[in-house]
Amino acid sequence: MDRLLKALISTLFRKFIDDLSERVRTYLFDAIKPILRKVIQAIIGTSLVIIGVIFICVSLVKYLSINIPAWMAWGLVGVIIFIIGIILSMLGLKK
Repeated sequence: MDRLLKALISTLFRKFIDDLSERVRTYLFDAIKPILRKVIQAIIGTSLVIIGVIFICVSLVKYLSINIPAWMAWGLVGVIIFIIGIILSMLGLKK
């Protein structure tokens, strides 16, 4: 009788723990899935913006190199990007 009661309690406890772990897993997956989707979209969007900025900068250098030497065009675009980066960094640190 004692073994039967222990086996019954053990089985019920095991089913309860299995059900609880499945519910927790489902809850966490449902909570993390939208966040993960937004993070992936943000990474893809940021990558595309960076690639676009690189193409714009190279195009600007090519355009400027028509009228001024190429080294000066690269330097000028580099300095402009550097200044923009400093300004954005300062605005980010200000808050």
